[in-house]
Amino acid sequence: MAQLVPAKRVTIFADRLLEDVVLQQLEKLGATGFTCTDCRGAGTHRVVQDLSVIAHRVRIETIVTAEIAGAIIDFIESPVFSARAFTACVETVEIPVKVS
Repeated sequence: MAQLVPAKRVTIFADRLLEDVVLQQLEKLGATGFTCTDCRGAGTHRVVQDLSVIAHRVRIETIVTAEIAGAIIDFIESPVFSARAFTACVETVEIPVKVS
């Protein structure tokens, strides 16, 4: 039976043009995997209602340790992204670990 241990899920919402930069940084910071999906929505930077631009936004999720999550948030909050439609959130999740 698997045991559940706590971890952090970091979800990032960004312009599609930033996807490669974000994924490279996630790897540098220690994330070992990620999931990317196209998305659309509304926020303080702009509203995306035109379905033809759906691929211009991306949602990136990764499950990491608390330390790596903190480093990712520090990266997200850098001044480089202050003028972009770019945000993130962190949730505590439980992941299975096999018990021998």
